[in-house]
Amino acid sequence: MRTPNTVPMRASFQLRRPSRALCVLAAVGLASATAWGEVVSFSGKAEASITEHVAAASSRSDSASLAYPGSSLPLQVLAQLSTDASQYPSAGAVAAQFADPTTDPANPEEFAINLTLNSVAADVAYDGTAIAEETREIVFSAGELGLAAAAGVPQTVRGRLAIDGALTIIAADTTRDLTGSSVKLTVTVEQATESSTETVFTGAVELAGRPDADVAVLAEGSFPTSRLILSNLAGLGADFGVFHVVIIPNITIDYNYTATVGTPLKLTARVRIDAGAHDLDHVLAVDQRGQAPRARSARGSSR
Repeated sequence: MRTPNTVPMRASFQLRRPSRALCVLAAVGLASATAWGEVVSFSGKAEASITEHVAAASSRSDSASLAYPGSSLPLQVLAQLSTDASQYPSAGAVAAQFADPTTDPANPEEFAINLTLNSVAADVAYDGTAIAEETREIVFSAGELGLAAAAGVPQTVRGRLAIDGALTIIAADTTRDLTGSSVKLTVTVEQATESSTETVFTGAVELAGRPDADVAVLAEGSFPTSRLILSNLAGLGADFGVFHVVIIPNITIDYNYTATVGTPLKLTARVRIDAGAHDLDHVLAVDQRGQAPRARSARGSSR
């Protein structure tokens, strides 16, 4: 995996008005597609977790998870916390969904994540994580892989991911230090056989806060960045000093894996959002790796 790098983006206008409110949003959609092949079975899971940090108080956490088989589809989980322990109320909620991938037409919300973390107090912080995952067991025939494959020769097959949505950090103060607030989307695809497991695609994009109400867009792995759009939409409303948003405009990701006629393989597609809403007027000992304030919605389908 490459060292995270800053991605050039287009930027728009800013509206200057003082305030302390801070929140972060993210909305992302994921659709994964294999090539042909018979889907022998599928499984999935949805996970959500949130941790609340209040100065001079013990941290609290909430989490939920469901898996299929075991629970009926769609899998829908929710973790949420709120506090009035500080001068200003703060709250967070994390939800994830995995829906039936066998519907025709495909369900546009087969993968869905909604995450919102709101910290408007100097002594309150939140971390949240949401995961939606699907595993398919696939078997290819000779007609699907070609004549050479019939002799047991592994063939390269192309799979496809389609992703769309947005990552957002919002603050009311146009001079606010956004350091420590971020929202990160990570997408991975793994191939597994009886003898080995291999990651055939991994990529991430993160909107990370910086001093002076600024942000940076960081990319890891093979996540495509050429079509990402960074804008500041603060002028759309009087309540926003900054409204940084990274738009992911229906990006298609191709990846390669190998298949052999008649030999089952498993492909696992996973979408994950990590977020953390931190008011850095008061420094808290919180792990900042891959986290962000207020994230909302990761949804998609697998075909």
